[in-house]
Parts: sequence; C-alpha cells; structure tokens
Amino acid sequence: ELVSAALDHRLRVWDPQSGLRRRAFEALPAAALDFALSPDGRFVAPVCDDPSYPFFDLGTKRERARLAGPDAVTGPAPATLSVSWSPDGRSVAFGLDSGNVLVGATPAGLDEPRR
Repeated sequence: ELVSAALDHRLRVWDPQSGLRRRAFEALPAAALDFALSPDGRFVAPVCDDPSYPFFDLGTKRERARLAGPDAVTGPAPATLSVSWSPDGRSVAFGLDSGNVLVGATPAGLDEPRR
C-alpha cells in the first residue's frame, strides 16, 4: 500500500498496482505535514499542526493511540515537523523545529506483532 498526505486534512491509502484510492482518513485535526508507517505497515503516525500525536490503524481507519506533544515552559511549544518509527517498531521519534528530537516508546498495543 502507498500512503499520501495532503493539506486538506486527509491521508489517503492507494493500491500501487491499480493506482486507485483504497481509503482516506478524514479525521485529522489539521493538515498532515509528514507521516510515518509502522515497520509492519499496520499503523500510520501523521504529524499535524496539533499539540498531540495520533496513531491510526490502516485497516480500520480508527485512531488507536495518541501521545502528548511537547509542552512549552515559556512561549509557544515547538512545532513538530517530522516523524519516524524505529526499524523494530518499539520507538518513535518526532523532529521539532527547535532542532530537538523527541524519542519515546511506541504506544502500547502498536508494537505487538501481527497475529
């Protein structure tokens, strides 16, 4: 499957063979600036202009988890520009416009192997 992000607050999943859209995620709080697929291809983590990080199940189109974003001690919180999953799926990293990277454990249930 291929996934694309758009400024219309949607992620779209495409069939690479036919080029046809399989489904769209229309529940994003803002335009997706970036996204990352889990190593097993079951989940997508979009980066939106939103203070938290949602994780969606590609099969059901439902949000499975949400992580709190960075809190600003003084002034506005840094914007998140990028996201990446570790190869083993146990960690996720978010790149901030401050030059920092937040690295944390993948939310519970998303790092479990497919059954």
